[in-house]
Amino acid sequence: MVLISNIHKQSNQYIVLIRNFFLILTLLLMTQCMRLQIFNYYYFNNLAQHNYLKTASIPATRGQITDRHGHILVDNQLNYSLKLTKKNRALANELFGIQSHQNYIPITHQQILKIKADEKLHDQFEIIFTKKRIYHYGKELFPVVGYGIYNGDVFNESTGIEKTYNKILEGQPGYLLNKVSAKGNQENTGKYISSIEGNTVKLTIDAQLQKTAYKALGNTKGSVIVLDPNNGEILALVSKPSLDSNNVLELYQSKHTLNHKDSPEFNRVTSGLISPGSTIKPFIALAALDHHIVTPNESIEDKGYLIVGNHKFHDWLKEGHGSVNLRKAIAVSCDTFFYVLAKKMGINLITDTLNEFGFGHQTHLDLPNESNGLVPTPTWKRENRASNWYTGDTIITTIGQGALLTTPIQLANATAILVNEGFFYDPHLLKTTVDHAGDEYQPIHVKKYIRPIAHEHYELVKRAMQDVITKPYGTGNYSFGPRPYSIAGKTGTTQVTSHHNIKPSGPLPKHLENHSLFIGFAPVKNPKVVIVTISENSQLNAATVSRKILDQYFRSLNADNEILY
Repeated sequence: MVLISNIHKQSNQYIVLIRNFFLILTLLLMTQCMRLQIFNYYYFNNLAQHNYLKTASIPATRGQITDRHGHILVDNQLNYSLKLTKKNRALANELFGIQSHQNYIPITHQQILKIKADEKLHDQFEIIFTKKRIYHYGKELFPVVGYGIYNGDVFNESTGIEKTYNKILEGQPGYLLNKVSAKGNQENTGKYISSIEGNTVKLTIDAQLQKTAYKALGNTKGSVIVLDPNNGEILALVSKPSLDSNNVLELYQSKHTLNHKDSPEFNRVTSGLISPGSTIKPFIALAALDHHIVTPNESIEDKGYLIVGNHKFHDWLKEGHGSVNLRKAIAVSCDTFFYVLAKKMGINLITDTLNEFGFGHQTHLDLPNESNGLVPTPTWKRENRASNWYTGDTIITTIGQGALLTTPIQLANATAILVNEGFFYDPHLLKTTVDHAGDEYQPIHVKKYIRPIAHEHYELVKRAMQDVITKPYGTGNYSFGPRPYSIAGKTGTTQVTSHHNIKPSGPLPKHLENHSLFIGFAPVKNPKVVIVTISENSQLNAATVSRKILDQYFRSLNADNEILY
């Protein structure tokens, strides 16, 4: 009996132990359920939602680019693209001649038909719906707007306004919410956040004037800038040779090196370094007047050369210009007069003046890859050419030769400073931006000032530049002539190399021909435009090109046949 009683007692203990175990386990399970279903409901519900809900990006429509009058320069077009993979790249190259490092390549309607007509090709290639950028003035405006390539829904900007204002143009993508099934298929839930269209960028460019400038330069390598000195707006900007923004894709696909000085992609306006030649003389003359190096009536007798030490520096006119004062020296572009000024001024005064007028510095134009130019100094020569600075270096600097290098946009900016007698705005291409709601935003441009220079000194130099055009002996007189507007300017010619060693029996090689330059402003009393034209390695006269462009500008401006003087 005692044994049975002990067994029964132990059995009860086991039952209690098991019961307590299951009771504790039940409590733990209930606690975990409460934690999962009540206390952490929202956390785990969100996790569950994300396991079967996926977001898909809705690309934003890229903004348009227009000219100052609202004419569309760059727009979007729906397009088809071929998706390239490791498996089908070789086949794409074999069938369509497509060699690209991109994942999506625009294809033609004929290529689409060829793929759809062949079941094997249809399985190899995926055709997707995408977009294409359309450039309405592809060649004329290439150096301004640049270009970009769609890689699927991603736009890769490369140059120009497309690059500078990419953030403004690209907009904000939207999102589409899809359900994902156990097999991975996605189903539209109808829930989405709309994309926001990119802003429209309105440029300062006048499309018709741009076309005129592009045509006037012909097939000549060179550049043109037309700028409003009253606000810094660029009305036309041409760089030749040029590409067509619509046809860059082939070069882009093949990884062709585009951005070098002999490439059509190279922007000569911002990056092309050139000796300014005699176009630098008005700035040298202004400094000489301001520092009392010369007086307005002071003259020299030009015999066609100036001897310094044992070297003879020749004037461009072999027999010389006779009696020449500063005003006539600018009009006839007398080198000898400026040789004399160089000896009196010294290189430090000359370089200080050129720096004040923006030479040797970027203008902050809103395009990529702007060059600094070069204003040489004795220190620069020692460090870069391991040589001392001589009087001869100063002399050739005053006529825009030697190591002095500028960009066309620097010349335009310096001319605007001269026109405004020290005041200027940074040259720019952005006029306004317009958002998707139609609200327009205008950037703020700060008016700048170099330093006080006497008004009469500016006036003398500007009258001398007008003599370049109006006087029979002026170097620009032949290119202009009767016109319904007044203009002042300065011609320039720079030699690529000395022509004394070229044999006269044959024509000068194209790459050794002179550069022709012209800077000007019009009308003289109330300037509305500054123009800079450079014709490289060509017999095309830059002043003649400028005349064609200015005629078009004033025809468009002057509907009432007002005399603009």
